[in-house]
Amino acid sequence: MKREKHAKRINMLVSFVYEAPISTMEFGKLSSLERVEFALPPDPTENRLLLQQNPLSLGQKPRLWLASPVWSDPGFVGKIYPEKTKKADYLYHYSRQFNAIELNTTWYGVHPVHLNKWFAAAPDDFRFCPKLPQQITHRLQLREAREATRDFCSRIMAFEHKLGPVWGVLPASFGPERTEVVDRWLQQFPPSIPVGLEFRHPEWFSHETNRKAWARIMQKHRAIAIITDVAGRRDVLHMHLTAPVSILRFVGNRHHPTDFSRLDDWAVRMADWYRNGLHEAYVFFHQPEEHLTVENAIYFAQKLTRLVDLEVRIPRLPDQQMRLF
Repeated sequence: MKREKHAKRINMLVSFVYEAPISTMEFGKLSSLERVEFALPPDPTENRLLLQQNPLSLGQKPRLWLASPVWSDPGFVGKIYPEKTKKADYLYHYSRQFNAIELNTTWYGVHPVHLNKWFAAAPDDFRFCPKLPQQITHRLQLREAREATRDFCSRIMAFEHKLGPVWGVLPASFGPERTEVVDRWLQQFPPSIPVGLEFRHPEWFSHETNRKAWARIMQKHRAIAIITDVAGRRDVLHMHLTAPVSILRFVGNRHHPTDFSRLDDWAVRMADWYRNGLHEAYVFFHQPEEHLTVENAIYFAQKLTRLVDLEVRIPRLPDQQMRLF
């Protein structure tokens, strides 16, 4: 009995020190959507100036990248994968439907054998977006992380031209008092690799001074301030563009009508960003069952491409289901 209590205390201590992150599906989750104000907040005034200062190259076409968190959901089989698709072939079929992946698995570690295998399975117009390992964001919390960051970046170069932005979620305890830590870490990050960070501590957003401080630092390093649209944490919907590339993590609610009305609003807003000079947008879709992201991705891409001309590959549902849109 004493041993069990001791083990429980150790587990609690480890959880506190390392602070394993809340999954995207748990972060901001609500039991009811009745009182949620889903309207998008206005853009910060700095957005338009940033885009105007970073114009697209002549003849370059803006791009839209659509991603799910995983390719392994068996619900994709018979939906966007052929019937009886083997697990070993999931990525092959996923990467010919979606054109990007929110690669969460790298949070646990990076194995070169896997990276080489994944690289070979995906077409050239596909982008892997690896998540920063827990060692960097949660154990080291960006402090004294130069060696770990260098090792991670060296490994993911196996993706070559199929490498999209690297991204990470900072712990909920990581607050504005660590602004300088973010600055130093970004200064060490290879400038040739785009990187995005998601802030979660409420004080990053509750005080204008804090918000402008991290926005300035992100912009200085051309890092991407990840925008998250989730029902229970409307403060993380900060709308800051800090680079000519944006990352939106959109958390849906099993195709509740608000999923689609929210995407209508996002299509209008993102079309405006593109018209003003946005180069690329990565949209990472989340649902309680990840195969439900297909409908959201198709709906959003169809809405957006009616408003602005983009380079994008849109997932395809069987013909009989396309009537939904």
